[in-house]
Amino acid sequence: MAQKRKANRIKKSKSRGSGSILQMSAQQRRKPNASSGLPIGVLIAVGALMTAVVLWGSWMLISSLGQLLFEKNDRFVVQRIVTRTDGVLSERLLKDWCGVEPGENLYALDLKKVLESVESEPIISRAVVKRELPGTLKIVVNERTPIARLGRDARGMNWLVDDEGILLNKSFQAKHLPFLLGVTRPHIAKGESIFETRAKDALHALSFIRERKLLSDEMEVLRVSVGNADYLDLRLADGKRLLLSRNNIPNQLFEAAYMLQHDREHHLNRVTFDLRPEGMNAIGTAD
Repeated sequence: MAQKRKANRIKKSKSRGSGSILQMSAQQRRKPNASSGLPIGVLIAVGALMTAVVLWGSWMLISSLGQLLFEKNDRFVVQRIVTRTDGVLSERLLKDWCGVEPGENLYALDLKKVLESVESEPIISRAVVKRELPGTLKIVVNERTPIARLGRDARGMNWLVDDEGILLNKSFQAKHLPFLLGVTRPHIAKGESIFETRAKDALHALSFIRERKLLSDEMEVLRVSVGNADYLDLRLADGKRLLLSRNNIPNQLFEAAYMLQHDREHHLNRVTFDLRPEGMNAIGTAD
């Protein structure tokens, strides 16, 4: 009997041990092993690095191919430089300003720098620079047009000024342009603007006259005095004088053109035409 009880205890003990081992084995299979792989952050970093390397290699390959196909290809060298302007600038001058020599590679040129070089000249209002394959560089410019002159240097040269007040260059050959008097600016240089001085209204008036045939036919302006802060004093080629208020200049110019025409048709020979509000009663009064 004692032996029987002892055998039962041994059997139960084995049964409990076997179940415990099986449970532990199952739990181990269910529990992830932290040391079995790399952390997800490391995998992402490695993937990003590999992607960057691939992209860099692709870029280097494309860049090298681009140089071989374009920047180092003798087929795309500058064989000629074509220029076009709406003004008077010579082809030689425009070629000098662009700074490009025949034989340079079209695709190696920095077109932005070429454009900046051309547009740095005050007389250039706007420029376009473009490639025309296989070997042509084309430069198209719009020039500023001088509408007046002012000042005289030691050699008697005048500054030429456009409608925006930009000082374009100096010239002897501008006697046909109206002369601006009374511009008080002691130090002026090429490329600067006098538009914010009293000359602004005078430039507006001269530009308006230039653009309209009726006005240009009736009044050839020799000089404009801007010394007075309240009005402009225009002297015409036929000896007539116009006094214009600095307000509403276009209307005053049309009225002046009508009066000049009327004066000529009726042989009135008046000299001064005062278009200022305070001078309306004295319009056409001779000096």
